[in-house]
Amino acid sequence: MIFQVELIGVLTVGLLSSWAVASYFHSFALNHKIIDVPNERSLHVAPKPRAGGVSFFLVFTLAVFILLSSHFISISEASALSCGILVAVVGYWDDRVGLSAAFRIVVHVAAAILAVSFLGGIVPIQVGFAIYLPRVTVAVIAVSGLVWLTNLTNFMDGVDGIASVEAITTAGICSLLVIHRSGFNGLAILFCVLAAAVAGFLVWNWPPASIYMGDIGSGFLGFTLGVMVYIAVVRHQLSIWPPLILFGVFVVDATWTLVWRMLRAERWYTPHRTHAYQHAATLWGHRNTTLSVACIDLFWLAPWAFFADRQPSLAPLLLVCAWIPLLGLVYWLRAGEASSHGKTVQSQIPLRSANLVPTFPHNSQTG
Repeated sequence: MIFQVELIGVLTVGLLSSWAVASYFHSFALNHKIIDVPNERSLHVAPKPRAGGVSFFLVFTLAVFILLSSHFISISEASALSCGILVAVVGYWDDRVGLSAAFRIVVHVAAAILAVSFLGGIVPIQVGFAIYLPRVTVAVIAVSGLVWLTNLTNFMDGVDGIASVEAITTAGICSLLVIHRSGFNGLAILFCVLAAAVAGFLVWNWPPASIYMGDIGSGFLGFTLGVMVYIAVVRHQLSIWPPLILFGVFVVDATWTLVWRMLRAERWYTPHRTHAYQHAATLWGHRNTTLSVACIDLFWLAPWAFFADRQPSLAPLLLVCAWIPLLGLVYWLRAGEASSHGKTVQSQIPLRSANLVPTFPHNSQTG
């Protein structure tokens, strides 16, 4: 009973706090012209406020310091999670004035290296038997994984609510898995706080969105989820396989699209509209696409993740089983190729403010 009260309290405070910050920031963004202006690659037609991810960034960061002061998490864990501040700051800066991709990547790599350094080594991954990798190899894999997750979340934040839904389901299910193994500890609380805070923002980001999370939100989400999973694996509170399964929609779509564009010698690092989810939104609209991702996460990937947690020796095979239909889906939606569909179903909420269009020097992105 006490656990239920604590859980409800954490979820309620996280959700309401984030909703309130997002509400304030919506007006702030309009007044200070922090606006996403549509271009030829956009899936929306009306300019809207962005950088709303500052809401869950502030709520989560405050929770980290509260839990550190209450001794629910260690200094090394708090330090690793605080590296997300670097990612958030450069993301907000990018939302305001626009930054080069190279500069953003350098900051992401630096933040990932710092986070891995604060946390030390990683435990062997159980694949029926323990696999021991050299420390340098583990560090390279961990840093590369954090950087990729940070950026793929940004790539996939192109439809109203999609990144929010992915974060809520992944963080929520990871919290249940940690609670099952280790109880309602500091890490479980942080997973819950992140899920609740993003849910508070989703009230404003649900299709048709009133505000976008921006680079500050998408980058921070990807990085923070990656660091929390890394902490959970190092502390034996979670196997690596369930989170990988849960990230399936984003990882499969983003990786397939990137590889396909590279094989075709395209400028893979530039904005585009060739992801599977973008084709889906063109066909069926933002809301149906986001709802479809939520259903895949909850009713397809979540059961595989729970099964992988209970049967770690079978986990790699279970991941393959969970991801194969996703590979088929992105192939069917022709990820990595230009859409052949003429009709575009776009998100439309007009801004009730004059003179906000089109003087903003930044690539447009929805989400």
